[in-house]
Amino acid sequence: MNPDEPKTGTPPSKEKVPNPGFYIGLITAAALIAYFLIMRALGLAHHVNLRLFNYVIIIAGITWSIKKHVNLEGRHYDYLATLGNGCLTAITAVIFFGAFLFIWLSFDTTLLLALRENTFFGEYLTPLTAATVAAGEDGAFGMIMAYVIMFYINNKQMQTTKE
Repeated sequence: MNPDEPKTGTPPSKEKVPNPGFYIGLITAAALIAYFLIMRALGLAHHVNLRLFNYVIIIAGITWSIKKHVNLEGRHYDYLATLGNGCLTAITAVIFFGAFLFIWLSFDTTLLLALRENTFFGEYLTPLTAATVAAGEDGAFGMIMAYVIMFYINNKQMQTTKE
């Protein structure tokens, strides 16, 4: 078999579109970690309400990822691929952020004690449960927002293609 020949089963004219979800998810995770470190440096990490800005970071990462994916797809908009791309961004970001949070809280017992005083879990809060809860909340939010943002961007794309 000649290596220059296209493999059977794949049409030679269709190029595979790269999925930006993973690397944008890594950038989003880096932004979440940077925000956490800034809050820690300012002495504000124990304020649980300030983590709401995490949602803004996640929305920005998902929006960027979905827009990038739609631009790469061009006129061949694929609903499930675009939704999967947004979810991949959210999942990648929260897994890496959750792992970072677990490692950080394993060594920073003062922050863990402050969180124990301000959360529902109280004395049952461990680094693993804190990281799991944070990743679960952010992940669920991210996947819901991927669904919502995908429809918003799809509607904008449909309006521009009609003109």
